[in-house]
This record gives sequence, structure tokens and C-alpha cells, in this order.
Amino acid sequence: MTFMPQYIKANYGKFILAKISISAERNSPSAVILPGNPVENRAVVSFAEMLTDHGFACCLPSTEVDVQDANKNSSRSISHRTNSWNLGELDHAMRHMRSAPGSNGKIAVIGFGEGGRQAYLAACRLNPEAAIIYHGIGIDAFLEEGRHIDCQTIFHAGKDDPHMMGEKDRRIHAALIGKFNIAIYKYDAGEAFTNEDDPLNYVLEAARLAHKRTLDVLCQLT
Repeated sequence: MTFMPQYIKANYGKFILAKISISAERNSPSAVILPGNPVENRAVVSFAEMLTDHGFACCLPSTEVDVQDANKNSSRSISHRTNSWNLGELDHAMRHMRSAPGSNGKIAVIGFGEGGRQAYLAACRLNPEAAIIYHGIGIDAFLEEGRHIDCQTIFHAGKDDPHMMGEKDRRIHAALIGKFNIAIYKYDAGEAFTNEDDPLNYVLEAARLAHKRTLDVLCQLT
């Protein structure tokens, strides 16, 4: 499966770099996937490939290295070259995927680690059809915004994840549990338990269960 480099128009005449996989299915939903690391890992690519196999078009932040036609388009002004997007850039990526040929107009935002915080904020501010947060970091600083979440939203976190333990965990549950569209799942694992590139934290059984629950939600968008 091939990811195609793409320039997505952003603000002030600038572009953000993305790579996109296209589903073979017609009228397919889309997923914008936000890695948690500044350097992309194979686990996120494998996850995107899995979603594409299930009928989703996927969009990920890219870097200059990923864009094969960079020399052909050197005159274009690039917002920045990184594997993370701010919310304004994420909004442009979501709009691009919603309007892409073959899209059914529905979109999920999925984030890992710090990308999980962006997925949470997207659920609060950008109105996706679904948001999936894997071992999110820094969410407790934005809990007041949780009341604005109207989409299906699920959190995946390890029981021993320091970002979802103790007082942080209590505050997150108190703020979000009770909304019919939000679920928080805890696993016998630590942080980054879905990252195959991190053998110290990766837990196969927990990762498989988390991904199954993710697919159960995303398949409602088809």
C-alpha cells in the first residue's frame, strides 16, 4: 500500500505537507492520524495501513523527506516540516479529506501521545464524526472543553500510564464520564502500549483489543 505525498492548502498562502492513502472503497470515511513522536514510527504507518485495508482513506502529517516531488514544487511556501500539526493545520487537513474524491464526508481524528491531545482538542473544537485518543498526554489541562464534545470519542490508556494515573485520572473521569458518547478504556499496560517500536511498553493483547474497539467505532462512519 502506497502513501501519496500531498500539499494541503493552509492559511496565508502556505501549504502543509501530508501523505495520504486512498481506500479502494467508494464513499469511504477518512481518518487523520497524528503521531505522538516528532519522528514517525512504523507502528503508526502499520496502523494507517490497517485502517486503509478496512476501507478508510488515511492522512498523516509528513516531512520534506517524504515528499517526492519537492523539487518540482520548490516555489510553494511550506508552513513547516514536522510530524505534528497545530489545530488550524489539522482543520485544513480535515476539510481536505472531507472533500476528497471518493469520500463520504465523514472523518475521524486519531492521535497517539501528544497527538492524542490534539485529537481530543479536535473533538472539542473541530466537529469530527469520531475522535480516538491513544495514551494521550496533557489532556487534563483542557478538561473544561470536554463539554463541547458531540462526536463518538474513546480513550485508550494503560493502567500504569503516568499521564492517566492518580489525580489526573480522577479529574479526567470526573469531567468526561457520564457523557453517552465518551468511553474511557484502561488496559493492563503502561504508556505507549500500542507502539510496536517500543518493546519495553508494547503489549500485544492490549493493543489488539484497543484497535478492535477503535474499529468498532469507526465502522459506524461507513
